[in-house]
Amino acid sequence: MSPPATPPAATFQPAAAGLAVPAPSSLDLAPRDDPEADEIPVPPPTMASTTAMIGAFVAVMLAGAFGATIGYGLVDISARGKDPGFSAVIGMVIGAAIGAGGVAVVAVLVLRTMGDWAKHPARGPDALPDRPKPPAA
Repeated sequence: MSPPATPPAATFQPAAAGLAVPAPSSLDLAPRDDPEADEIPVPPPTMASTTAMIGAFVAVMLAGAFGATIGYGLVDISARGKDPGFSAVIGMVIGAAIGAGGVAVVAVLVLRTMGDWAKHPARGPDALPDRPKPPAA
């Protein structure tokens, strides 16, 4: 004996469950006449330059490659003349992760500092406010 088929009316109805369903007219995907909608968003003022971000990316990739080389070398030396096999791959992955992770932390800190410097430019000693003189004793 097969189970009775569920009638189409018994399917889930979001409106019947009390969920808000947008009207079909609000789902209009036609282009808007708003000229600001087509503008490219401006990056925040504390964001570092694109050149600095590309440099940080290259530094992280190089650190990962050098870390992988060091990891492979350590495993190869510890094998004492034997074929390291899969252990060399594990050493490469761990070395790459440690090298790239360490440089990535430093790169993020440098990029954030550069963005902060761009927002608050350095001022010379002449721009500092005059300090009040201490009272005479």
